[in-house]
Parts: sequence; C-alpha cells; structure tokens
Amino acid sequence: MALPPPLPNDNSRARTVVGCAIAFPAMATLAVIGRFVARRLKKADLMADDWLIVLALIAVYGQMIIIILSVVYGGVGHHLHDLTDENLVVYFKLLAAVQFSFGLSLGLAKISICLLLERIFFLREFRILGTVPMILKFPSLIHALCLARCVMVYCVCWTIMTIAIGAGLCRPFAYNWDKSIEGGSCGALNPAYISIAALDILGDTMIIAGQVVLRAFSNAIQSSTQTSATEIFHYVRIVTMKQRGRAVKIPLRLR
Repeated sequence: MALPPPLPNDNSRARTVVGCAIAFPAMATLAVIGRFVARRLKKADLMADDWLIVLALIAVYGQMIIIILSVVYGGVGHHLHDLTDENLVVYFKLLAAVQFSFGLSLGLAKISICLLLERIFFLREFRILGTVPMILKFPSLIHALCLARCVMVYCVCWTIMTIAIGAGLCRPFAYNWDKSIEGGSCGALNPAYISIAALDILGDTMIIAGQVVLRAFSNAIQSSTQTSATEIFHYVRIVTMKQRGRAVKIPLRLR
C-alpha cells in the first residue's frame, strides 16, 4: 500500500488520538506482565487463558499501529479540507483492517476471562469433591459448568461474527475504499456496527453476572464441604474415644 506524505503534527485532536492509542496498550502490557510475574512467584504452570491473553495483547498492538497510521497518513483528527484523496483511501483501508484487530483483541480477551473463571471456580471444586459420588451429590456443579461453557461459546461466536462482518460487509472487499468498482456494494453499515456493539455489551454483562453467580456457587460448595469435613472429624473423634475406652477396660478385666 503506497502511503501519501505524512500529515503535519500540529493538531491537538490528532495528538490526543495518538496518545490514547499508546496509553491503553501500555496499561494492558503492564497488566499482562503483572499476571505472568504473579504466576512465576506462585510457581504455577501457564494455562490456556494466559496464552490467549498474550494473543489478545498482540492484536491490541496491531490495533495501536493501525490507529497511529490512520492519524499520520489517513487524516484522523484533521479537518476534511486538509486531506487529499490519497489520505481518504488510506483511511478507509485502515478502517477495514482495524475491524479484524478489534474483533480478535476483544474476542480473545473475553475467551481468556471465561477460561480463567472456569479454572478458578471449577477446578478447585472438582479437586475438593474428588469422587463421582460426591460430584453426583452436587448436580448443580455440572449445570454451572455448562453455563460457563455457554458464555465462552457465545464469546467465540461474537468474535467470528465481528470478523465475518468486517470481511463480508462490502463485496468485493476493495469496495471499502474504492467506490468506483462496478457492481460493488456494501450492506447496512450502521445496523451492522450497532449489532456488534450491542452483542458486545451483552457478552460483557453475561461474564460479569456469571462471575457473581459462580462465586456464590463456589462459596456454597466450600461451606458444604467444610460441613462434611467437620462431620467426618467428629465421627473419627468418637470412634477414637471408643477405642481408647476399650483399651482401658481390657487391662482392668485382666486384673
């Protein structure tokens, strides 16, 4: 892609866009580094959710580069009368590309969060319950696991939908920036973007609500297992006391 001459860096709005495009990925990088440091300090193995968040961060870097190029060469933050046709072509090309990095970054982050919640709230409970009879004692555990998997599948479908809309909204794909192509057409842009945003908010709501439900469920499982452990402890204590009583009575009878 041939780039036009860079636009002058004399616009406060353009500098604000570049600053935000750098600041947010920087904060995300610090968060991911802190996550891996915590895993190393705990000497815990890296899981699938850790690697997915790394892939999401790479997609965020791609989005940052696209936004910066959109400011420098595409005219984002500049007045329309200061732009040339070449700037507009670059802008629409980068706009078409940013939809893929947007869908990948958010989608991978959502899936990573779902896997993390599943690992926190389920693997520990399965280790506590241990056996099939104990799992059958808590059938709601299986239901909650299915619910968590459904939320994760929803996030996967949202990611595929977002990328598919970006790839197929305009046919041929070059019609995104070249409206002179004969026979080219684009679908309804506003309804497509509104549907992506609305389903994105719905997915975030499901993840937040699911976290609250899973935490309440985990607390109920822990209290139940603690009650069972207390009952077992008292039973062992009673049996031990009875055995001690027999040990005392046997020497007395021998006398």
